[in-house]
Amino acid sequence: MQHGNLNGLRITGFVAAIEIVSSYIKKGLLNSMVYFFFILFLFSGLVFGTVVFIWALKNGQFKDQQRARYLAIDSDEDKSS
Repeated sequence: MQHGNLNGLRITGFVAAIEIVSSYIKKGLLNSMVYFFFILFLFSGLVFGTVVFIWALKNGQFKDQQRARYLAIDSDEDKSS
């Protein structure tokens, strides 16, 4: 594991990455890229969610809503005998 030195303190991994990114943001180097990746992340999540929802509709995942309410109290012991 790599170690960094920030103001005399020894820091590692994720904390060092956060400090580096925050220093770039303070300098104004990451402002436009942060917004781009944030919007890209939101858009990809929206597309993924929409694709999964359409897949669930086409495969009948929402067909039997009346049965779903009893699944939690349905006993597995009755089926085995």
